[in-house]
Amino acid sequence: MLRTSRFYILIALFALGACNSSHLAKQAGIDDNTKAEKAVLAPKSEINWPLMRDAILNECKDCHIKMKTYAGVAPQLVKIVSKVETGAMPPAEEGYAPLSACQVAVLKTWVALGAPPKSAVTVDSLPECAGLAVASPSPTPAPTPSAAPTPLPTPAPLPGPTPGGIAAMPLTYATLKSEILDSKCVRCHQASSSSDAKDTLFVPYDEITKRPDLWRKPGKDCKLVRTLTRTDGKRMPPPPRNSPLAQDEIDFIIRWVDAGLPQ
Repeated sequence: MLRTSRFYILIALFALGACNSSHLAKQAGIDDNTKAEKAVLAPKSEINWPLMRDAILNECKDCHIKMKTYAGVAPQLVKIVSKVETGAMPPAEEGYAPLSACQVAVLKTWVALGAPPKSAVTVDSLPECAGLAVASPSPTPAPTPSAAPTPLPTPAPLPGPTPGGIAAMPLTYATLKSEILDSKCVRCHQASSSSDAKDTLFVPYDEITKRPDLWRKPGKDCKLVRTLTRTDGKRMPPPPRNSPLAQDEIDFIIRWVDAGLPQ
């Protein structure tokens, strides 16, 4: 009971100190732009921010774009722990598996430590992680004798673009919804979402008209197309788990915008 009370006192104090989270990240010596080896959940892993980012909160970033950085996570720690403990996050109805008891314990321990960029506490110190397997190194394959190279056959000429696809479909909202929005956008962009994705809805058609800033002509320069074609982490659908839209899908959206968003 005392341990639980101490945890919630610590998490409340940390939340109060996270009002200026960008300044907090700078003070903690955290640079989210620094490329580093991806952290993994293993017995000797340090309980630190890279572990949270890559092994605990990694799937949250699909919808919660702000959670890609320490500055985005820090102000939400109380809410994140509450959602995880109650099973509300990650959302099972959207196909996500819940965090394991070990992952939850690691998250709570990190918060109780003051959400440090580094720490001397390792995962194997937590009882909930006692059964965590140690990753075995892959055996080095024995070298194989080199053989004489086999001449490569002359490649057949590549076929031209296949007629059809979305380019041949009706230039309507119905096509946009069935071919692009339903499979690549609506999972996160829905009114029930707990992330800021709920502020941009694409279904039903009436929601489109509520955000004219996204659809201003010309289509190639509209805000949505610029977001879809970004080359950084702010691209939509968000990387790395989601692939960018295909060029023919981008072209369809451009033509649809230029045509006046036909329903």
